[in-house]
Amino acid sequence: MHLFLLNPSQDFWADLPGRKQSLLTATETEASHSAHPLLISLGQQGREFQDMLLEYDVTFELELDSFEASPAFTLLHQLQNDILSNHCEPLRLNPDQSISFHACHSRLREVEVLKNQLLDALNHDNTLALRDIVVMAPDIQVYEPFINAVFADIPHAVADRSIRLSNHALAAFIQFLQLSGSRMGWQSVMDLLAQPCVYASFNLVESDLDLIGVWLEDTHVRWAKSAEHKTQFGLPATPENTWQATIDRLLMGYAVGHDDDFIVGILPYKDIEGSSAQALGGLSDFLHLLFKADSEFSQAKPLKTWATQLRYYAENLLNSADATEREQLNDLLLELSEGLAGVHHYPVERAVIINWLEGAVAERKSSNGFLRGQLTFCSMLPMRSIPFKIIALLGMNDGEFPKLERAPSFDLISQKFRKGDRSRRNDDRYQFLEILLSTRQQLIISFVGQSETTNEKIPPSVVISELLDVIEQNYQLTQPIHYHPLHAHHPSYFTESSTLRSYSATDCITASMLNQSQPPKNSWWQGFLEHTQQQEIIDLAEFFAYFQHPQRYFVRRQLGVYYTAINADAEEREPFAVNRLDAYSIQQHWLQQRLKGQTYPLNKLVAQGLWPGAALGELEYRRQQQELETFVQKINAKGLGESLPDLIMDIPLFGYRVIGKLSHRYQNGSLFYRYAPLKGKDFMAAWLHHLLINQISVQTTHLLSSDAELTFLPEHARSEQLNEWLNVFQAGQVQPGAFFVEAAFAYIKQQDKLINSTRAGKPALTAAREQLEKTLEQPF
Repeated sequence: MHLFLLNPSQDFWADLPGRKQSLLTATETEASHSAHPLLISLGQQGREFQDMLLEYDVTFELELDSFEASPAFTLLHQLQNDILSNHCEPLRLNPDQSISFHACHSRLREVEVLKNQLLDALNHDNTLALRDIVVMAPDIQVYEPFINAVFADIPHAVADRSIRLSNHALAAFIQFLQLSGSRMGWQSVMDLLAQPCVYASFNLVESDLDLIGVWLEDTHVRWAKSAEHKTQFGLPATPENTWQATIDRLLMGYAVGHDDDFIVGILPYKDIEGSSAQALGGLSDFLHLLFKADSEFSQAKPLKTWATQLRYYAENLLNSADATEREQLNDLLLELSEGLAGVHHYPVERAVIINWLEGAVAERKSSNGFLRGQLTFCSMLPMRSIPFKIIALLGMNDGEFPKLERAPSFDLISQKFRKGDRSRRNDDRYQFLEILLSTRQQLIISFVGQSETTNEKIPPSVVISELLDVIEQNYQLTQPIHYHPLHAHHPSYFTESSTLRSYSATDCITASMLNQSQPPKNSWWQGFLEHTQQQEIIDLAEFFAYFQHPQRYFVRRQLGVYYTAINADAEEREPFAVNRLDAYSIQQHWLQQRLKGQTYPLNKLVAQGLWPGAALGELEYRRQQQELETFVQKINAKGLGESLPDLIMDIPLFGYRVIGKLSHRYQNGSLFYRYAPLKGKDFMAAWLHHLLINQISVQTTHLLSSDAELTFLPEHARSEQLNEWLNVFQAGQVQPGAFFVEAAFAYIKQQDKLINSTRAGKPALTAAREQLEKTLEQPF
């Protein structure tokens, strides 16, 4: 058997000092003056290996005739020759592109720049083929989406995909193990359940996940499987916002169908009926399996026992997963039970099993796509010192290469590191040295070297900085980094005086178009909607909805365009304060209950997950109760009597037929209330109601808010005003109206302050403009 050891230098270099030692002893020995700095900084793994061979008296032959210097026509060849001879003397070289550095703003820009560099190389060298080029990255998987998009027109293959990314069942099972020993935050649990290989195992379909999401949002689950689970984190055993409380509410709600009161200490969630029971059953089975795993995995056990239990949970969690994916998982569990269990008999914790699984998966990468005769993209892995004419390196970012080593707390090797022990960081350094020597013609290095937001320069990987130092100090080449623009269509790529080049016809056309004079900007809407007939029948629901927000109404109802705000997901913690939107709905419902002579108990609010628990929640409840009681007294002081049913309306008005129903009616007038600052939409709703109801019977309308109290008298309701509002509504069906409700109301309020107060100095038009700017910032 012949074993060959690739050696970067023909000189003996096993006794070179390390990086730290070389800085301390650089002036003590002549050897440290002449030794190549890259051999010192990058070659620790190789030096230690040679040193260990010498220590163990391993007999090997040194074939000096196999070392051959290259003709030093380029910077790359000169650097390789200097490493070969382990000697580095200052030498002035002319700049060339044999080693190029490219600083980009993002990973996408790295791939775009790389494509132009490769096309330029292929354009200038007719002998160059795609099989002569390899593109490497610390983790090629993070670049795969960009590679497939940018290189769609060039034959290429991506190798070294992690089986965890390609095997969804295996990834889901590792996630299940991690989740079983965690806080069980609601987002983490739903992320696992939302995977097709998981939810199908519990007889769920994709539409069921949306329904379950609504249930979880309404019941306000946050984290922890139960009250007892919270005590493991040093917290009180409160059941609110836990998974057990949520599933109890859902099951009880399906059983009784109402939420009027607590049943055996559980507040039912009533909105479950019919076929939704199947989704509830699937959710319940999934949570039961997760809770059971958490209990069983909490105890240390031998590897053979672990393998048996893991196989049971894999069968239940992934019984609908792809058979091939399940087979790979079973192979790992078989290795655990038959391979490792034969040499290790002591109990181990769950963290050790998870770490072993993640390590085993990380070591298994698919080599499909490597060296297929196409342009090859692959990860930077050990033993990849294969010569290529062009080697390109992506993602040479600080903190990503060399990789940062984060050993688990139970890793004894990291605590007592010895020569010969594996160090992934030193592996990466030595691999970079091998890449420098494997490149035959051109080495292309790119990294995210500019901020997308501030355009500030970001330093590259430390090994790139060391290479740049050698180039600048020993070969007198300064500023070899090319800083690329943020966009691929920047004009600098298409000017003769620039050193940057692009082969993209699309980007060239885009740059040309952007360089042309821009046409004058027109308003987004002009004219009227065609084929829109004038409405003879006006529905009151539509009439009131229009004046809540005329512009939103037009965009939604007439154009069919719905813009919704992107709401942040609820945090994985219990509430310590009442959410602002929840507070408004709680207060309105609270007022309704009090006006009916009923109460809104604290325990119901807490059980619904809407209110903080313990003493904090009780203090807030008392404060809110006192404020709301004062507001209720203000309403009762109006003497409106009992509430009346909705009034059905169907009358002709000014050439229209107005149909619908009017609510907010009481024995002695109409009432609108809002326990919040008064808004323009509240004013419009009360005012339009007042105009309409006085067409039938003479009434007074009251509008109360936390900061205002208005009364509309019967003499205020003039018919010609209602006619004008009906015409405004009709005009708003064919074009967006210029009536901005909140801005107009701000104008009225400020004008009233100017008339009745000497302290109000802001013009009413300024107040309206400020409110309009706020309105435009809000989503439709």
